[in-house]
Amino acid sequence: MCGMWGILLVRFRAEDLKLRLAELGPDGAELSSASSTGPPPPPPPVHLDAAAVHRLYLGTDLLHHVLPNLTVVQDWQPYQLLPSNVDILLKKDIDWVVDDEEAPSVASLCTFPIRVPIGDDWYYLNIDMFGKDLSQVRRQYLAHLRRHTAGLQGSVMCQLFLEPALWAPMVELCRSVLRVELVKEYTDQCVVESDVV
Repeated sequence: MCGMWGILLVRFRAEDLKLRLAELGPDGAELSSASSTGPPPPPPPVHLDAAAVHRLYLGTDLLHHVLPNLTVVQDWQPYQLLPSNVDILLKKDIDWVVDDEEAPSVASLCTFPIRVPIGDDWYYLNIDMFGKDLSQVRRQYLAHLRRHTAGLQGSVMCQLFLEPALWAPMVELCRSVLRVELVKEYTDQCVVESDVV
């Protein structure tokens, strides 16, 4: 069984992005259309520890409607929802995030910065998004960028995988709001349901 994903590859200087994120405010306030008298913004994304990952991904069916084919895709690799596969992923340096532990609509995985040998001070980030709620996808994307570029200086290549329906608005976010350089933008990933061991 296969499914398509949208993929964005962007490039930026960490110093420039941090300035832009600071302009947006702590919760990306510039992106919100809510007035000052409207409802308060939703709580920030939740970072999961290993116990929470096991509970949410394996102990409940709360993410079954979010994950494509009940598969976690991390940097192109598909992992069925099996204890052995979750344990493999937990051994990697990955940040696990959801919007709400009790009723998640979006989940994401982000690698911690990896230095890459394409020049001095170059880093790579990979972000995999699951879910179709655009506002929550944007919030988690910004949260990952804030957290994982906070201590960086230099250039970053960031690859984002997401639902094809969210591809166009996320391209607009990258271009018009974050003002990062789009290196590639396409919808071309096939998610194969298989056990990776």
